[in-house]
Amino acid sequence: MPQKRPPVKPLFIALTLLFTVSLFGASALERAAAAMKAKNYTQAVTLYRDEAFAGSADAQAALGFLYLTGQGVAVNPQKAHHWLQKAAAQGNAKAMANLGQMYERGFGVAQDA
Repeated sequence: MPQKRPPVKPLFIALTLLFTVSLFGASALERAAAAMKAKNYTQAVTLYRDEAFAGSADAQAALGFLYLTGQGVAVNPQKAHHWLQKAAAQGNAKAMANLGQMYERGFGVAQDA
């Protein structure tokens, strides 16, 4: 007796649904990090910006770093300082380190002696 094969279409639909749920179930920060990894900096900036305005220290630090390095946006030391300062005020260590580098080098701020 021939063996029955499972229908391909329901399996495909189930896998597609699973992938879609996992993709859209990811947080905005996870999607932004994935965009960064894929070097899709414009998408990362959009996702980080939304979260930064919502108060996420991690997003603020990441957005400040993007303005510092010019990935996905034009280099803008003033905006970098703004977002890094907000993140640092919430205790974000990466933001504090990047702010320290800005002051040490005098990049967009008065250089510390």
